[in-house]
Amino acid sequence: DNVWNNMPLITMPEVSEMKVKMMAGEVDFRQINENDSVSFSFDAMPNNVAYGKITKKLPVGQPYKRDSKVKFFEVEASVDSALQLPEPGFTANCRVFIKQIRDTIVVPQIAIYEEDSLKVVYVKKKNKYEMRPITTGLSSSKEAIVSDGLKPGEVIALIKPPPSMVRGKTK
Repeated sequence: DNVWNNMPLITMPEVSEMKVKMMAGEVDFRQINENDSVSFSFDAMPNNVAYGKITKKLPVGQPYKRDSKVKFFEVEASVDSALQLPEPGFTANCRVFIKQIRDTIVVPQIAIYEEDSLKVVYVKKKNKYEMRPITTGLSSSKEAIVSDGLKPGEVIALIKPPPSMVRGKTK
């Protein structure tokens, strides 16, 4: 290869100011604000956790794939602290904290069932389960806040127990 005047020979990434670029769906994008806190984990560095803040939201969405009506929006976050800085180009798993609510009970969505148009969970009581109606508050696709119906420390089923394991059900 030929080398010419002013031709770059090597490109060095600027690591003093690490950023993470992520793509957010339309619903999530609307809830994310600049300065929201973010935590990052990295597949290539399993025990490394980093923290930062949302620094930029690009207002123009990009289609998920050609001719798709689903759009994703680019969001940029700073990496302000980390156990160990990741290498440029590593894949990051991002968790944006859009709202912080203290002293709440949070359960996985998969543990919430609908019975007779009520939201219920199955609470472990000795060797059986008790079906318990709950009231939920804010939720995401993975978790929901339980505002009424559960006490801290109660154990719930993640998989719906068979009727023979539920008190009062004999079907």
